[in-house]
Amino acid sequence: IIHDTLPDLLPTGFKAYDDVAIGFDRREIITIGAGTGDGKSVVANQLAINFVEKAKLDTLIVNFELPKKQYYMRTLSNRSGVPFSKIRAAHTLTDEDRAKLVNARRDFEGNLHKNGTRFDIWYASDDTTLQNLVTKLTPQKYRVVIIDYLGLIEVDGGKQSRSQQE
Repeated sequence: IIHDTLPDLLPTGFKAYDDVAIGFDRREIITIGAGTGDGKSVVANQLAINFVEKAKLDTLIVNFELPKKQYYMRTLSNRSGVPFSKIRAAHTLTDEDRAKLVNARRDFEGNLHKNGTRFDIWYASDDTTLQNLVTKLTPQKYRVVIIDYLGLIEVDGGKQSRSQQE
């Protein structure tokens, strides 16, 4: 603003936040902090869905906690309204739940195809460093990268365990 330039803002899709902050500045690194079990991964997943569907931006989630399939099932839970706990205990799913999941997957993947956008999930190994992550990501040209659990990434050859972080 000082130099007569406005920030390039990306709405988050969270109305209450966007009404106040208007969105995230695309040129910044945004971190979300909260205690263990307070929903950081759920917020990150919803942000990714919003960015890929509403803003039509290629989006990558780098995840250190859940295997790719399980993280994708969390996404389908979000889109379908079927609780993730029921998906994890598949024997509790009703025929209606299964139909909702199938429809959510079809609609989500159909939107990706129609918009020409990518929504990818990478399960990061324990030895992933920030340097090799940047090396892998740079040629992929994602517009949004969400690292789900930045505290588990190695920087300068070391990382803290979850117990050391808490």
